[in-house]
Amino acid sequence: MTDQPLYEHLRDLRNKLANRNHVEPYMILTDRALRGLASIRPKSPTEAEGIPGIGPVKLHAVVPRFLETIAKWENNEDF
Repeated sequence: MTDQPLYEHLRDLRNKLANRNHVEPYMILTDRALRGLASIRPKSPTEAEGIPGIGPVKLHAVVPRFLETIAKWENNEDF
C-alpha cells in the first residue's frame, strides 16, 4: 500500500526536478515508480532496482535524490 503523504512529497520533488530540467515530470519518474518508492521505501539503489519504471539509467541519475528524501521522511527531518 502506498504511503499517500510520502507519495505526494515525492511527486512535489519530481515536479521541481522536472521544472529545473525543463522536461515533463513523467520523464523524471512515472507515477507508478513514485508509488513503488513510497510503498517500498528503499534505502539503497539496490533495493529500488525492482520497482517498475526504474531502470539502470534512472537508478543512477535520479533515484539517489529520491532516496535522500525518503530517508529524511523516515527520520522526520525538515525538507
